Amino acid sequence: MQLKTTIVLLALLCSSWGLSPTLHAAPQGPAPVDDPPKESPAASTTENTETAPLAFSSPGRTLATFLNAMSEEPTDFTTAIMCMKLPKGTYSKEITKQRAHDLEDILMHLGYQTKENPGVPSEASFDKDTFSLLPAPPGSSPTIVQRSAELQEVTKNAAVLGLDRTLNGRWLFNSETLTNENNELLRLADRRLMQKYPELLANARSTLSLRNWLLEITPPQLWDQFLFIAYIQWIGLAVVLAIGIIVNLIVRLLFGVLLKRWIERGLMHVARHAGQGRIDIRRSCRAIGLVASILLWGWLVDLLFLPLVAYNFISITLDVLLVLSMINAGFKLTDLVGDVVGLRAASTQNKLDDIVVPLIRKTVKFVILLLGFFYLANAVNYEITPLIAGIGIGGLGFAFAAQNSIENFFGSITVVLDRPFQVGDWVVIDNVEGNVEQVGLRSTRVRTFYNSQMTIPNSILIKTTVDNYGRRRFRRWKTNLSLLYQTTPEQVEAFCEGARELVRNHPSMRRDSYQIFLNEFGESGINILVYVFWETPDWATELRERHRFMLDLMRLAAELGVDFAYPSQTVYLARSSGVPETPPQLKPGQQQDANEAEGREAARRIIESAGWRENRPPPYHYRTAEESRHLDEKGHDASSVKAKQSETRGSADEGGE
Repeated sequence: MQLKTTIVLLALLCSSWGLSPTLHAAPQGPAPVDDPPKESPAASTTENTETAPLAFSSPGRTLATFLNAMSEEPTDFTTAIMCMKLPKGTYSKEITKQRAHDLEDILMHLGYQTKENPGVPSEASFDKDTFSLLPAPPGSSPTIVQRSAELQEVTKNAAVLGLDRTLNGRWLFNSETLTNENNELLRLADRRLMQKYPELLANARSTLSLRNWLLEITPPQLWDQFLFIAYIQWIGLAVVLAIGIIVNLIVRLLFGVLLKRWIERGLMHVARHAGQGRIDIRRSCRAIGLVASILLWGWLVDLLFLPLVAYNFISITLDVLLVLSMINAGFKLTDLVGDVVGLRAASTQNKLDDIVVPLIRKTVKFVILLLGFFYLANAVNYEITPLIAGIGIGGLGFAFAAQNSIENFFGSITVVLDRPFQVGDWVVIDNVEGNVEQVGLRSTRVRTFYNSQMTIPNSILIKTTVDNYGRRRFRRWKTNLSLLYQTTPEQVEAFCEGARELVRNHPSMRRDSYQIFLNEFGESGINILVYVFWETPDWATELRERHRFMLDLMRLAAELGVDFAYPSQTVYLARSSGVPETPPQLKPGQQQDANEAEGREAARRIIESAGWRENRPPPYHYRTAEESRHLDEKGHDASSVKAKQSETRGSADEGGE
């Protein structure tokens, strides 16, 4: 309702603008011809007959040229308007054509023919500068004389119907004949003539002039005026309005029936959007129905024979309403098609569609709005050329003012062509972290993890770094598992190999790149480095698989009798103080050497049977689950490892080779 009210107010404002001659730079119709200066008939005749075209060289030939042009199929309005010297001011194309129709009707009803007319001079040597058809010229037919007299009687000799010679020698229907006041007088007199002479009314019924037939069958009392418009015309306006409303309802019903099934079929695969789809259908049908109503109103108003001032106002108002309603209909249809295509794109794996569809929708709307602006300027007879020229002169300032907008536009083009991210990706852009929600012509909207919406100008995308977490194929997890210091080396080796086996058999983990080793001695326990990757499409799946893997690690620790450490400190209290005594057989200072020798001997005993002493270990090999199962089948199980501790340590250092 608010949109319709806004459209009506804009139409009234623009129509009042279109009626003001001071607001227009140039008329839409033929430019009025200036009155010729006063000069002697002889001099004027000599000069004008040399330059005037034959079709406009005399009153009779101009009259015949005009009537012939109006009687052609289709009507040759260009030639007909060339026979008219319009008054100064602004006349739209529709008003000018209507004026030509009115002039044709009065001439034909007075009895003038498309060929030569007695009494109207057709010689180029006619030596006067004006010629009047009211009263009838001498030598005219009795029909013309009688009807001209009756017309003058109706108008009380106030009507003017004549031709003037212009400066270039052309004979044209003068501006006094074509003024608004004189035109209304001639139309009133013409209706009286048609009421008096049945053959004129019969001729109107036999032609395609439905307007004349509808108006002439009405009683004369209904031609009395109220607010400058006849009662019958007020009734006609009400009927036209009612017919337009009925057509609006019919068009909405038809389009609703035709589009509803097709649109809903396109939306059924996403059930939660079906209701929105029906709303869009209704809005689109209402917009199309409004366009159909305005088009019908514009055609029916021509049949009402309204006064030119009222017709001009209503015509411009309807033109403005038509442009605004077509813009509205274009927007609604663009949204409807965009919703259908967008929902289909959302159901595909290609995320580029989610970016392109909103961009195309906004671009189409911008083009519709731009075209609507030009058509609106034409509807109110506004000359847009000076505005374009002014933009050209101020192009430099406009370029500076639009610099950011242009950068944002090219930023959106960069997103489409370079594709640094897609809708739904987890990104970090200029310290903004979240999921991409929408990419527009000016900005990109990101939904942060605390559910706020951040708007980022697209120009930033050209200059800043975009960290796209959504493009990760693998999602890393790095942690340290702390085991108690009471854990034996054999248990540490068994736990690390067991954790590796979990990775090898996990369906969502990367099996060619993982690190699970004794990494460091921590303050509270022995730290095992766990460095693994998940191949998951989103964060929720990653959390689910991490949860599963961590539970498996806990079960593995319980199976092997390994306990996890927790941050703690042990405080030992000394029972006595003093310096330990040096063994008597060693002199002071020799204890360090003895300790070091003992350590070297212990190390030699540990590595004496290590497998890597004979062969240098190759690079680490990521053993697959099948390989580990094959080794176990050959007897390399936990019991054999415990029986051959040295070989097990060697194989662990070799990475399972």
